[in-house]
Amino acid sequence: MPKKTRATKVTDGRKAWNRKSKPTAYRVESIPINRTILIVCEGQTEAFYFRSFPVYGVKAEGLGYQVAYSNDAFELWFFLHFEYTDAAHLRTFYYKALGEKFGLNYEKEGKRYAFCQRLYSLLTEIDGSSQEKALDRARILFENKKELPYHLQNPVTKVFELVEELNKNLRR
Repeated sequence: MPKKTRATKVTDGRKAWNRKSKPTAYRVESIPINRTILIVCEGQTEAFYFRSFPVYGVKAEGLGYQVAYSNDAFELWFFLHFEYTDAAHLRTFYYKALGEKFGLNYEKEGKRYAFCQRLYSLLTEIDGSSQEKALDRARILFENKKELPYHLQNPVTKVFELVEELNKNLRR
């Protein structure tokens, strides 16, 4: 019968590679859950506008779904950067008004790829444009019409809620 032997030498018992470290606590509880904002848009204008926000990630404050809609047109949000309106306008009104503000034919050039990429920066640079005022104006519109069914809320935009959330998470 063979003699019993140890796998390690007696003198190696205290060496660093043979010491077992103490078990560490599992760190899942201490790592915050990453939130994601999924933005689904109808056109490239909206997509490029939201992609232009300098946001890398979102803080984990809560879970759930929110909807940001504009009735009658997304361009209402851009218009509110300049002026307040509570009259029900067709999108052609916003196209014409924004065309005057931007100095172009918004209906044709405002939907072009190059213009859509510059839209966020244009809204921060043009005189008379203010995101803060747009947030306030949109909030007032929504508060005045929130009791109505969705299809009767014209004009109204809830884009202000999404912009506020993106602004909380801006890269600084």
